[in-house]
Amino acid sequence: MKSIMQDKKQCWICGSPNVEVHHVFYGRGLRELSDKYGCTVYLCPTHHRDRPLGVHFDHDMDRFLKRLTQLKFEQEHGHSEFMRIFGRNYVE
Repeated sequence: MKSIMQDKKQCWICGSPNVEVHHVFYGRGLRELSDKYGCTVYLCPTHHRDRPLGVHFDHDMDRFLKRLTQLKFEQEHGHSEFMRIFGRNYVE
């Protein structure tokens, strides 16, 4: 499934064309759900997995991206469906 967050295959943060897929919701079965529902973004290696700028190390960016993705998902499917599928509210 394609990303609900972006159409272009470029880094969501800096616009670089050298990208990897980042699953916004990850861990314990959430990666598969992120794939299924398009909760992914493209990130360059620096903004994906390198310290200190990578989203896996920058907890503020990680939470920001989760909030935005939840809001985007809820525009289409609603809050109760998000909670049923992902089980956690990131918008609070």
